[in-house]
Amino acid sequence: MRAHAVTSRAATAQPRPPARAARKPQAARAARSVRRRALDGDGGVGVEPVVLDPPPPVAEEGASTADELEASSSVDDRSTRADATPEASTNPGLPAWARGVAVSVAASAVVCLGAAVPFGSIVPSSPAHSTGAPAGATCGDFSARRTRVAREILTCNQDNWETNCLAHYSDDLRYVDGPGLTNVLGKEEMATYLRNQFAFSNQWLTVTDETCVADTYVATWSLDMDLGTGNLVDMPGISVLKFRDGDGDGDGDGDGTGAELVRYHRDYLPDGKIWEQAPVVGPLVKFQRETYVGCMLSPRGCADLLGAPK
Repeated sequence: MRAHAVTSRAATAQPRPPARAARKPQAARAARSVRRRALDGDGGVGVEPVVLDPPPPVAEEGASTADELEASSSVDDRSTRADATPEASTNPGLPAWARGVAVSVAASAVVCLGAAVPFGSIVPSSPAHSTGAPAGATCGDFSARRTRVAREILTCNQDNWETNCLAHYSDDLRYVDGPGLTNVLGKEEMATYLRNQFAFSNQWLTVTDETCVADTYVATWSLDMDLGTGNLVDMPGISVLKFRDGDGDGDGDGDGTGAELVRYHRDYLPDGKIWEQAPVVGPLVKFQRETYVGCMLSPRGCADLLGAPK
């Protein structure tokens, strides 16, 4: 009875679709087993149950198929990494040659900017300082050597004060500084003064005019100073130098016995601007100076503010 029923159903059933070529032998046997159990079960009269295809092969693929998949994946991965460059990220739609040109131009701009403004570095807002003196090798009655000595003393600074200043002074030197506050006696004391002066200030002096008569040298100049509290530019001043007794025409050797050594040096310098840069007292000095200038040029005058003589 069961065999007849099976034969009858088999005769009436629709033809099976051909098995897929990719189906593995194990998957095909499992499908036939499921179909057989369904047909042999109780009350098996009816439509043949639908058997789902097994999942696509993963682990049991043939060696050639796996190698092809791996090779394809490797090629795609390398292509992705090759495209993931700074050039590609700028504009992926540009062709490779265009991206190369764009990157080259950008790199050139960066190099030029770096050369113009180095990193960690600041562009100066003012020209470099320098020293100077009038043209010509001689001045008035002075020989060329005495003229050179006088100019070197006035223009000496933090870079050369031992050779251009101290070496040209006599042992019995007398020096009075610009504000008239310090009197220096002797070459040894002058060395201490110069060392201390250039320790807190850098100076660049330019001689603008000079007069040389007998043993006396007089010069007007302008001075730039770089102080720890600020900068001063084009400060006017006057200096007077007097050489040791002698006609100034000889070839003194500068060893302390010749006539080319300076025995007297006096600077005249308006020091108001310097004191204005000083901490603590600077604002008071500036206020006093501006008050004095203001009242001297006003119709009211300064008597009411500063007091009149009694």
